[in-house]
Parts: sequence; structure tokens; C-alpha cells
Amino acid sequence: LDEPREWFARDGTTPGERATLFYKPNGTSELSGPMVASTLDSLIEIRGTAARPVQDILIEGIGFMHTEVAYNKQYESHGGGGITIHRGGALVIEGAVGVTVSDCLFDSVGGHGIVLSDFVRHATIEKSEFRWIGDSAIVSLGSTALLDATAELYPIGNRIISNLIHEVGIYA
Repeated sequence: LDEPREWFARDGTTPGERATLFYKPNGTSELSGPMVASTLDSLIEIRGTAARPVQDILIEGIGFMHTEVAYNKQYESHGGGGITIHRGGALVIEGAVGVTVSDCLFDSVGGHGIVLSDFVRHATIEKSEFRWIGDSAIVSLGSTALLDATAELYPIGNRIISNLIHEVGIYA
């Protein structure tokens, strides 16, 4: 490594070799804290179905930190306009009714903070802070067989209120 902030990783899959990360700091300061190497796309997944939704979950006062970056994950196209998006995040909610996320901190997550996916009804995301987010802070994303949305596999009736969102789209 010859330039600041360069890194190289050995994955440890070769027999007799350990997984090792080599990193050259930028030289402005010494590494004084722990170094975090994330491997998880999601920290919590709440998954039900439209026919059998998960109901009445409260997530309160939890910190979500250091998920894996999403730019190398599977993206899907929506709406015929060439826009693509990853359906993962630090907190994924799908097939649920009455989920509340309150007073949580989403800090330095590599992808989305929260994803409301397909059938999500009457969820509330409130009084939470989203900072240094790799993609979007909160995503509300449905699915259609065609472009008519008759299957009703999309979030509806949800409230996103009084959140502080800053430094987003770091990797997107």
C-alpha cells in the first residue's frame, strides 16, 4: 500500500491463511479507536406476509450501526424509468401492521436506514436520528407484477414524523 486510505483484504479462504485487512491511514491522525469491518446487510428484519402480517411491534431506543455497504448488492428496477434500488437496510420491515420505530439512532449504516417493503400498514417512524447513511434514510418500496399495483403489495397509511436526517447518500 502506498497511498493514504488504501486497503487490501485477504479473505482467508486459502488453506493455512487467516483473513487479514491491511489499511494505510491518511496520516492526519493515528488510529485511536476500534476499526469496524461490517459484514451484515441488515441488523433486524421483521418479515410477515399480506395474509399473515407481523403485528404491533415496538422498536424503541436502539442504536443501529455499521452495516455493510450496499453498492455491491442486488438492485432491482422499478417503474420502467431506469431507477434501481436495493431492498435491504439496517432495519427491514415487510408484511407488517402497526410497527413503531421511536427514538432510535441510525449511525454509519452502509445501505439504507429503514426499508418499508411491500405490505406494510400503519407503521410509525418517529423521533429518530439518521446520520452518515450510505444510501437513503427511509425507503418505502412496493412490488407489482405489472405497472397497475392491483396486488396492493406496497406500503400505505404509514407515518414518518419528527426525524432528524443528515449526511445521507454517502455511497449512493
